[in-house]
Amino acid sequence: MPFVALGLDNVHYQLAGPPGAPALLLIHSLGASTHVFDAIVPGLERRMRVLRYDLPGHGLSSPPAPGRGRTLAELAAGAAALCGALGIARAHLLGLSLGGQIALELAAATPERVDRLVLCATGVRIGSEALWSERIEAVERAGIEPIAEGVLARWTTPEFAARAPAEHAGLRAQLLATSRSGYAAACAALRASDLRGACARVKAPALVVAGERDPAVPLADARAPGIAPARASRRSPRRRTCSWSSSRRPWALSFSTSSAARSRPQRRSRSCSSAGSRSGARCSARRT
Repeated sequence: MPFVALGLDNVHYQLAGPPGAPALLLIHSLGASTHVFDAIVPGLERRMRVLRYDLPGHGLSSPPAPGRGRTLAELAAGAAALCGALGIARAHLLGLSLGGQIALELAAATPERVDRLVLCATGVRIGSEALWSERIEAVERAGIEPIAEGVLARWTTPEFAARAPAEHAGLRAQLLATSRSGYAAACAALRASDLRGACARVKAPALVVAGERDPAVPLADARAPGIAPARASRRSPRRRTCSWSSSRRPWALSFSTSSAARSRPQRRSRSCSSAGSRSGARCSARRT
């Protein structure tokens, strides 16, 4: 169970895949952990060096001090420091929701570290300042349990919960395992985030993946993250796509990720539909 100390943070990470293979950094979403990528890692680690880690106060990483918010810049710097500590000078990035914003910030701030991006269920802004302020207040007052059902309703559909109750329960357990301070600090980063200016500095080619039924990041927001069209390719699943599809159809996101990492930069922006069903496609999740 590997950990690395980065300043005040003790960060849990997992690193798998052939040494010397292209590196891929996976960054999870608010209230999740490295486990959100369990289903896709086996398909990726055969040909890539896959690094995933728990954000502060999530999973097994140490929580920040209560009341200590984080900024996207700090979270991106933490990701860069982790890569540096492990000898990874350059990597492809896959970010999910908050993780997508961290990936964008990292690509804008240190373009020399980033090869290609896969941005899932994310945008230049997610939610509103009022939403995140309410979340922070609720969690600091009473913890995550009172908001859990509302969060899960944004992650998954009722049909998913009925069809896969054990997996739905696992998602709930993952959410509740997040520390109060870690969840609130991440909410603070989302509350303050506005990547419209930063995206103009992104040099890496990007694959933008979204879901039409995602209430946290509406499809129109995900389709226009602000990356120059010459470097962005858009993919959106069909209307019946489930929010939690990385676990239901892991091959789809794994294929999208490995294909994006191997592909040449796009010469033009394009929009295409992916083959999918209610239980899966190329969008990883609704994750806010």
